[in-house]
Amino acid sequence: MVYLDANSFYWYIGRDKLGMGESVPKHHVELLRNYLDQQTNKSIPSSVLIEMIVHFRNQPKMIRTIIDFIQEKNLRILNNIQEYCYTNENFTLLSVMLEDDLKQYADTLLDKKIEIEVKHSCMFLTIISLIYAEYYINNFSNLKSVKNNVLTYLGKEMSNHLNEYQGQLTDSLKNGYVANKPEQYLKKEYIDLLVQNCIVFQMIIDTIVEYFNGEENLYDIMCQSAMDARNNGFNDSKIMGIIVDALAEDSKFAEYAKNKIVSAFMRKGYSIHQAKYLKLMLNAWLDRGQKLLKNDIFDMLCVRVLDKNEIDNSLSVLVDQSSYLISFDEMMMNFLSNNPGNVRLMNNFLISPM
Repeated sequence: MVYLDANSFYWYIGRDKLGMGESVPKHHVELLRNYLDQQTNKSIPSSVLIEMIVHFRNQPKMIRTIIDFIQEKNLRILNNIQEYCYTNENFTLLSVMLEDDLKQYADTLLDKKIEIEVKHSCMFLTIISLIYAEYYINNFSNLKSVKNNVLTYLGKEMSNHLNEYQGQLTDSLKNGYVANKPEQYLKKEYIDLLVQNCIVFQMIIDTIVEYFNGEENLYDIMCQSAMDARNNGFNDSKIMGIIVDALAEDSKFAEYAKNKIVSAFMRKGYSIHQAKYLKLMLNAWLDRGQKLLKNDIFDMLCVRVLDKNEIDNSLSVLVDQSSYLISFDEMMMNFLSNNPGNVRLMNNFLISPM
């Protein structure tokens, strides 16, 4: 099965048909279209359909164009996320909706998309916050025996504030979509919360250290720790740099952290390809100080399709029944470059081979 992300779908349908701006393609457009027209097994993930409908929520004519094209080209919809699923019946209903109804549907779908983005943003927030906490604890030899207890406590503290985090991120994203700047608004709120968590975690750890040292005036220790953190650059513009620099000093811990996080995500139900994509995202965050991007979340959801294999036993063993994803997004192409079969497929269209 060949799957398309939003980027490749826009090239397939024709960006001009959707009123999208000019863009220099990385591939031979007609070769891509001819290939896809000849494929009977082609699909788009439900997460991609949600992404596109929300993107054009104020342009119901474009939503109609997308739905009509999906039907015309016999593109299947694969439900790749648990939070929202399509059936043949409700997709058929979309195809006959009036434009006003499509607009209302897209607005409702926006709320669901925000809910999904917030859910995963909170997971990423927890990951990065606790990575820094564990690194900071490792600086104190007298905490070695209680390290796991402290991290468990900090994790519970974050869990206690989960509803608060979700509310703040939700409000920020809603305001961002209204201003047509969801990525910028999400980034700011996410970083604000990360700064808050790192200061609080460092303050708690400093206080525990001084308690073991026999210090009795713990309130002053907490205040001084928070002040030191602020003075040392714990703010929205420098926090990722501080975390990156800290982990750069201990490359062994940094690699341990990345692998540990990937394992944790798989235990929470993420697929093997999603876990690998998460590691790529973490490399971008930790190695280069890149902040969370809104598209990171839906791109990560999209790659789950690579774990989907529909085997038709009536076909010859010579028929390739693997799952492939076509994308011309830079980070996604970087991820797909590790899959030899996907590389061979993409090189059929790319101007510069992978």
